[in-house]
Amino acid sequence: MERIVHRQVYEYLQEHDLITSEQFGFRPKLSTSIALTQLTEEILHNLDNKLVTGAVFIDLRKAFDT
Repeated sequence: MERIVHRQVYEYLQEHDLITSEQFGFRPKLSTSIALTQLTEEILHNLDNKLVTGAVFIDLRKAFDT
């Protein structure tokens, strides 16, 4: 039952373009490697164009420890 609901909700979100292209988690065929590559390309592009670029990284691994 859960898989059916998940699939229907996911398909709805995809069809209505409600998931940003920057969302990599829990999406098929996307990974942290792809996310890092995209981030690196964006930073290099900004550096080439003399744009200020910053980043904030938050580690949430322990946020949900029980």
